[in-house]
Amino acid sequence: MRGTSWQKLGVSTTPPTGKAPLTYRPLTTATGYLRIPSFNGGLHAQLDSVYRLIAAAPPQNLLIDVRGNGGGSDGNVAGLVPFLYTAPFQDDQREEYYVTPDNVQRFADYYRGMQRDSADYGAEALQHFRSTLRWLQQAPSGQFMTDPTATLRTFAGVATRPERVVILYDRGCASSCETLLFWAKHSTKTTLAGENSGGYVGYGNVFSIPTPCWSFELTSTTLRLPNQVPYEAVGVAPDVSFRQDEDWLMQAQRLLEQP
Repeated sequence: MRGTSWQKLGVSTTPPTGKAPLTYRPLTTATGYLRIPSFNGGLHAQLDSVYRLIAAAPPQNLLIDVRGNGGGSDGNVAGLVPFLYTAPFQDDQREEYYVTPDNVQRFADYYRGMQRDSADYGAEALQHFRSTLRWLQQAPSGQFMTDPTATLRTFAGVATRPERVVILYDRGCASSCETLLFWAKHSTKTTLAGENSGGYVGYGNVFSIPTPCWSFELTSTTLRLPNQVPYEAVGVAPDVSFRQDEDWLMQAQRLLEQP
């Protein structure tokens, strides 16, 4: 089954690019190439290791390729922000959880899975999940509610390198991958390139539940982000739209290295 319960009309179920592995390598002497196929929460340790590698010797230019990245955890996106922004900014995402007994139970089940793989998820993600779960277990049911324990994240401290950044994405970039695009809009040195993203941004925190028979699995969102609903099904438009008749990697490299 496809990973979501609803298929947007006119959107292919298969991203146009393959699932190339997590990679960081020199593209040219001036440009580093970072390929991120997923921001899955269980990849925290792997992604953090790569981010540290880049931070130790940041390239002059950085190309971040997130084509086909279906999202995962915003916490795994946050590690990229120091390479992007040119001034401190505050994340303006506002999350409203739909509180029901079943949703709380799904949240608790997921948290137990995180605890079993705590090294992969990281201490910060576990702390955030634990805090939210405690609040959900006490919250009144049957309505959307804002988590009172949550605080808006502030990104501060500005790095001089990389000097230019291009984020290459397509309609396969969804959910937390699109969070990267929203945060990148705060930067004056970062260019969004490719085509409109998937538009899975107004609702999130996807959990699944099996049906009592036939082994079907229903997936559904459990929160909404009111300030991002206008992008739902539409996606985030790039600053530069790429042509379909030429390799996108070559177009991105030219964009980065032009005078």
